[in-house]
Amino acid sequence: MYQPSTTAVNFENRILRKLVVTRLLIGLEVVVVVVVVVVVVVVVVVVVVVVVEVFVDVEIMKFEGEREAPLFFLQWH
Repeated sequence: MYQPSTTAVNFENRILRKLVVTRLLIGLEVVVVVVVVVVVVVVVVVVVVVVVEVFVDVEIMKFEGEREAPLFFLQWH
């Protein structure tokens, strides 16, 4: 029966360990990319909501100076 040499077995084990580490690193990179994308999306949504809220507040103040604010603008609060 064929018995592989110790050197060949050690070399194979090193290659397998490198493959496992590479796969773990690729998995980690995917997780990091997903987390970064989610954080960026959340920040963009928060900024858009704040800008819209400020715009609506300014419009309400404009209308209150001239006449009573329309119901559409008041429903935001």
